[in-house]
Amino acid sequence: MLGLSSRLVSSRRTIVLLSSVSSATGRQENLAPVDRPLGWPRGHRVSRTEGLHSCAHLLAGHNKWSKVKNIKIPKDIARSHLIAKTLNLMRACINKKGTSDPANNIELSHLVEFCKKNDIPKATYQRALKSDGSKNQEILIEARGPQGLLFLIRAFTDKAPRVRQDVKNIIKKRGGDVVSDGVVRRMFEQKSVVSCLHQLEDGSVLDADRAMDVAILSGAEEVLRDTSDDGTDIFMFIADKFQLNNVVSALTEHNLHILSAETPFLPTMPVPCSDDMLQFAANLIESIKGHADVLDVFDNIESQSSS
Repeated sequence: MLGLSSRLVSSRRTIVLLSSVSSATGRQENLAPVDRPLGWPRGHRVSRTEGLHSCAHLLAGHNKWSKVKNIKIPKDIARSHLIAKTLNLMRACINKKGTSDPANNIELSHLVEFCKKNDIPKATYQRALKSDGSKNQEILIEARGPQGLLFLIRAFTDKAPRVRQDVKNIIKKRGGDVVSDGVVRRMFEQKSVVSCLHQLEDGSVLDADRAMDVAILSGAEEVLRDTSDDGTDIFMFIADKFQLNNVVSALTEHNLHILSAETPFLPTMPVPCSDDMLQFAANLIESIKGHADVLDVFDNIESQSSS
């Protein structure tokens, strides 16, 4: 789960736009219009025979960059650091939703599953579930890097001014700066992102047509088809940031195997970067994520070689 938000930002090689589709009764059903971010294609009506609308160029470079970045960074983090980050993410989820009950907190539920899969002791994450994080607050730090790079840094802390200064020092050493004019924030859009396996819980395989049906019923705005870091085929259901619980519930009812459910910030206009700049950015993000109170770093980066 740690760092998944950055990975989820990127996986947009194949897309379904659901602004207008045929319902099960055969009549046209107009869904709420999708507020398209800058640089995204306009609405496209997808027929049942057409399946998923292929937009191979769409954020493909950002996809490639994010996978490289997130393969590198987690492997460099010591297990103790990984555990500390995960527990802080859990506290942030509790603070945001106001409940420590995983049954009523979808993001927290998936963090608990992450702890189990990664052999984090139950007593350790149970302490996080019982801890009082009321003194902490979640903050977003806006930052600019060289050559038009933008970063949103999400942190959870009881010392916001200190964290801002720490992050500012890290970024300024590398030619960037922390800003507070809101321009960086407006270059990202927060969305619900639910990642699922192609194979359903009952053993059947989810094809493009069925994915479209499920997306419509769940209230998702679009479906993306991609592979995860380990090469597993996945569908990603994208929805309004307030619809995470509804989408998860609907996908669960349709026997989809959910891998993750989060509300990351997606870049509206990715910036192409050379390989040298990608390496520079990866090192910078690694340094920022090394801060104990930083939960995640979102960026607007894509690789120039997006094929």
